Amino acid sequence: LRGATCRLRLPLTLAAPVLWVGLELLRAHLMTGFCWYNLGHSQYRWLLPLMPLAVEHLDLAAYDRVVSFSYAVAHGARAQREATHLAYIYTPMRYAWDLCHQYLRETGLDRGLKGLAARAALHYLRLWDLSTVNRVDHFVAISSYIARRIARVYGRESTVIYPPVDVDRLAVGRERDDFYLAASRFVPYKRIDLIVEAFSAMPDRRLVVIGDGADVNNDTAKAELASLRRRMDSWDIYAF
Repeated sequence: LRGATCRLRLPLTLAAPVLWVGLELLRAHLMTGFCWYNLGHSQYRWLLPLMPLAVEHLDLAAYDRVVSFSYAVAHGARAQREATHLAYIYTPMRYAWDLCHQYLRETGLDRGLKGLAARAALHYLRLWDLSTVNRVDHFVAISSYIARRIARVYGRESTVIYPPVDVDRLAVGRERDDFYLAASRFVPYKRIDLIVEAFSAMPDRRLVVIGDGADVNNDTAKAELASLRRRMDSWDIYAF
C-alpha cells in the first residue's frame, strides 16, 4: 500500500479509505453480483430507485425452485422460464402504495425539488412493482390483511401462511407487572405517538416502549422522542 501511494502520489490518509471501499465493493460483487449492495445497508433510502436493478441482477438460471421473502423488491427477481417462483410477501411496498403520501410528508419530501424527485422515484417503483407480478407463480401472504393488500395492489390471489412460531416452546407467565409494553421500530408509520397520546389520558397507567430504528439517533427523532417524554410522565423508553 505504501509503495502504491508513493507511485500514485496519494497521501496514505486518502489511499487507505479508498482501498477499504474498493475491497468492500469487490466483496459485495463476489457475494451478490451487484457491487453497490453493501452501501444499501446504510444508504438504502437514497438507493431505493436502484433496488429493482439490484434484485434483477441476481443470476438465478441454475435454480428450478425460487422462494423469495419480500417486503419491497425481492419478489421481482427474475427466475428462469421453467422455474417455479413462490413469493412470501410481508407487505407490498408501503411507501410506494397506501402510505405514499404519509411517507413523503413525514420525511419532508412532500414539497420542493426533492419532493418532485421523490414522487417521480415512487411512481417509477409502482410501475416496476406491477410489472413483476407475472414473475411470481404463487403468492403467499403473512396474514389475511396482507392477502387483501396483495389482491388490491397486484390483483392476485394468495395463500395465507402465518409466520412459523413454535408456540409449544413458549410458556405464559403467571406473574404480571404494573405496566403496558409496546415493542416497535421507531419509524413514523408505526404511530408510537398515538399510543402515547392514548396513555396521556390515563395517568394512572404506565407505558414502556422498547425499540430501535434507522432514525432513532438523528436530530428529528431525538426531538420527537423528547416531545413524547414531555407529554407523559409515567412512561419509559428504551432504544437498542
